[in-house]
Order: sequence, then C-alpha cells, then structure tokens
Amino acid sequence: MKIIAKLRADAANPRRAEGVRARKRCIAKGQGAAHGIQYDLEEQLGFNLNAA
Repeated sequence: MKIIAKLRADAANPRRAEGVRARKRCIAKGQGAAHGIQYDLEEQLGFNLNAA
C-alpha cells in the first residue's frame, strides 16, 4: 500500500503532490496527518489494516 501511495502521489499534479502523498500515506499506514488533522484510522473508524 505504501508503494501505491507513493506512485499515486508521483502521478498527481505537482502543485498538489504533497497533499496527495500525505493523504495516501495516511491511508496506507493507518495513521498520519492530512489537511492538518491527525488521524488514527483504527482508533477513530475501526479500520485495522493488520487484520487481513
């Protein structure tokens, strides 16, 4: 997932690449910051990426 996040951000509009990278990395890792907001997807939404 982290590789896909990086590739997607690399393909984004250069002006928006860092924002795309932050959001995709947050999803891939299950936690992080996007738009200045800190997220923990398992704690906040019940998404456990390691359960699969």
